[in-house]
Amino acid sequence: MDHTELHSNISQVKSRISSAADAVNRVAGDIRLIAVSKTKPVEDVRAAFHAGISDFGENYVTEAVDKVHPMQRSGHYLAFSRPITIE
Repeated sequence: MDHTELHSNISQVKSRISSAADAVNRVAGDIRLIAVSKTKPVEDVRAAFHAGISDFGENYVTEAVDKVHPMQRSGHYLAFSRPITIE
């Protein structure tokens, strides 16, 4: 996906969140958008971050460390944890 399309898609999702929040008298800023970054290359994750996404979800800790860790405040894991050893 090119970065222009990515920015457009993110804008559309944020607009839909805003409309849905308005429809139920909620503040759109109270709703967290979490982008699923599994299987996506680092370049796409960085582009999404620069387009305003600050929260990403990964299935594996090792992938999150490589792709997301330097950019975000907190992590979201999308599967049951498996015991692993991180050296």
